[in-house]
Amino acid sequence: MHQRCADRFRVGRILIAADAAHLCNPWGGMGLTGGMVDAGNLADCLVGIDKGVADESILDKYDEIRREKWHNIIDPISSSNIIRMHPKNLDHVMEDPFFQELLKAEKDPKLMADMVQVISRSSYLQMLTFDFRGLWRFSTTLLNTTKRMSPKFQHPLNLINMT
Repeated sequence: MHQRCADRFRVGRILIAADAAHLCNPWGGMGLTGGMVDAGNLADCLVGIDKGVADESILDKYDEIRREKWHNIIDPISSSNIIRMHPKNLDHVMEDPFFQELLKAEKDPKLMADMVQVISRSSYLQMLTFDFRGLWRFSTTLLNTTKRMSPKFQHPLNLINMT
């Protein structure tokens, strides 16, 4: 199976994300997860432009960061998943520490619940994401407006998300 990533995710006004931007094997769901994060990150960039708190240069940053995440995280993890499941390795696949834990969890409901909880808060997902809203600029007017609001809504991102 092949792994591919586009040389650019942005060329002028053309933007790509998810499977249009990168492909990887299906083992482990890294392509699907990376694609969803691409879409969310791109949405944050476009919302920032639409709200006037980011200029188009944020799209170049999207291009740079999402390709970096694919090359440094998604591709290596996805590649190791396919190697683990390659027919040459199947005779020894159950020696893998992760599969050993799954066998234990099969008989131990508490261990299974703990594993599900850890996986659902996976550091992989945190490593894949980037908060592009942190690149938004906030005008003095916007920041002054938040001072008149209740403390719950004083953070500029909360104000923007409410509109």
